[in-house]
Amino acid sequence: MFEERLKTLRYEHQMSQKVLAEKLFVSQQAVAKWENPSSKASPNPDTLMRIADLFDVSVDYLLGKTDQKNSPAPDRASEEELQKLRELVKELSPQQQEELYRYGKYLASQRREE
Repeated sequence: MFEERLKTLRYEHQMSQKVLAEKLFVSQQAVAKWENPSSKASPNPDTLMRIADLFDVSVDYLLGKTDQKNSPAPDRASEEELQKLRELVKELSPQQQEELYRYGKYLASQRREE
């Protein structure tokens, strides 16, 4: 199942084995082996996670444990959780609040780039 999904994702992203190998810091031969069902080769767990991140799919999808490409989005914070956060922020110094604000903006920008 993994070999089929990897090849399909690579085709969907119009990516050659060579380009995928470069992005994963592995050899093209390694990618070819992973896509060959008779080789029984598979990436190590770290590389498997990098593949999932690269194609924006879950590891479970890659391994054939689910047909859902992405994990369900986490639930948004409840109003109660937001209120607790507001109270916590009020306890911070103005400088700490500014640092927290800048960090929040940074995290939001990282999410938009995904």
